[in-house]
Amino acid sequence: MQLRLWGPASAGLILVALTVASTGGLEAQQQPDLVITNAQIVDGTGAPARRGAVVISQGRIVSVGDAAPAAARTIDARGRVLAPGFIDMHSHSDMPLVTDGNAQSKIRQGVTTEVIGESDSIAPRKATSEVASWTDFKGYFGVLEKNGIAVNLLSYIGLGTVRELVIGEGDRPATAADIKAMQAIVSEAMRQGVFGVSTGLIYPPNAYASLEELVALSSTAATMGGMHASHLRYDGAKLREGIEEILAIGERAKMPVHIFHLKVTGANNAGRKM
Repeated sequence: MQLRLWGPASAGLILVALTVASTGGLEAQQQPDLVITNAQIVDGTGAPARRGAVVISQGRIVSVGDAAPAAARTIDARGRVLAPGFIDMHSHSDMPLVTDGNAQSKIRQGVTTEVIGESDSIAPRKATSEVASWTDFKGYFGVLEKNGIAVNLLSYIGLGTVRELVIGEGDRPATAADIKAMQAIVSEAMRQGVFGVSTGLIYPPNAYASLEELVALSSTAATMGGMHASHLRYDGAKLREGIEEILAIGERAKMPVHIFHLKVTGANNAGRKM
């Protein structure tokens, strides 16, 4: 988790150059590295905002309350709000983070965690290229670690990418051999650190996947603790069917599901009940 301070528009956003992982005790004799005082604290739990101080030592939050002990550095946050960083649940920063890991367009909005990999994902790839020196997620994450990025990052493996690797872009059912090959790809990606699988069922070649195929691949991720996030197959007149499909995947694969865009398109659907 990272912290962000917000103030008046004229003051802009003050970035706190810390990553804080957890809370814990602070020994009395240890002087903290940083104390943020007089902040209006919104802690992300749903509790009311409160004025107080946050004490940080060795990159970790050690206390949140009224006490403001002497520290190597003190930031007076009077008139500003202090909150955990925001999570962009649907980001397309897969390549931008390779190009420029500073992620200023997100950091300056208070976003400190990005989730990438919708339907198509940055990996796996059949071959490297001038702009992509990796073929799997291990290689991709390695590039980011080497270059350094300013945000925390989660990625799904896109089942559209998996299908294209095994079947291609054609509209045909997956065979048993295809399913087995795609499950192996999903399993390896999960071992390399992805968060689960994603689908963009409105886009080919993912649009050609049957419910049975999606359940089979999702089940592989589910056994390794993954979830399924989806751009639904339908978001207009057949929205209900789109929602029922992703729910069926979750129920049959025994995993959590997340809908990327819960929206209704088309003027004819304005005000329509499900």
